[in-house]
Amino acid sequence: MRRYNCKYPGCPATIDHPGYCTKHRKVRADKEQERHRATIDRLNSLDHPGKELYYTAEWRRLRARIIAEHPYCTDCGGSDYLQVDHIVPHRGDPLIFFDPAVLVVRCDECHKRISMERLRNARRKQ
Repeated sequence: MRRYNCKYPGCPATIDHPGYCTKHRKVRADKEQERHRATIDRLNSLDHPGKELYYTAEWRRLRARIIAEHPYCTDCGGSDYLQVDHIVPHRGDPLIFFDPAVLVVRCDECHKRISMERLRNARRKQ
């Protein structure tokens, strides 16, 4: 069986799969989580119209219904860490915010990727 070196810089461990050893897999995941939290904090600090709508019971019920109807990510087909995303920017308008026709289910990874693309595109337009 082929052995691989851990990808973590300076780690002498050899493992039976490409990537990180058990010790450094957790370190890498923690760093990714920290980067993700920083990104979310930065996005939440922006003036986001309608942010308060995400904390309503109506949104929680709608979100649960949408995920129950579509239990897989529309982009990759995954079923882990599903989120409901607005494909049309609601800009705080409750009629758009609560419209099921403008909602899609995405896994966390696809949602982050698409949100970052939207943010980059918005910055380019400014």
